[in-house]
Amino acid sequence: MNMNKAATKEGAFIQAVSPSPSKKSLDRTQQVQQWEQRRDNFGYSGPARMVPKNSETYRALYSYKPEHSDELELQENDIIFVVEKCDDGWFIGTLLRTGQFGTFPGNYVEKH
Repeated sequence: MNMNKAATKEGAFIQAVSPSPSKKSLDRTQQVQQWEQRRDNFGYSGPARMVPKNSETYRALYSYKPEHSDELELQENDIIFVVEKCDDGWFIGTLLRTGQFGTFPGNYVEKH
């Protein structure tokens, strides 16, 4: 939580509180970071040249424009290798077309 103090004319202090990301959003971000670290430890980078171990293959039903930096941009019929399904309905995986790794809404894809 980010707190700033500002003095009023009477000399009292007020605190401005910035909203924190939701717990689910933070949990998903941490999960992505953990998967990225594991992926980097094995030297995976660039376009997806191999199917991640223990992944499931999904196909995008719809296009999706990311709203956060850890999300994938999906195009209809994209193939994604899913490594984890989060409790909040989001999936973590690698997009075959670009090799990018990130999250995306699970209801935009179907098992391939």
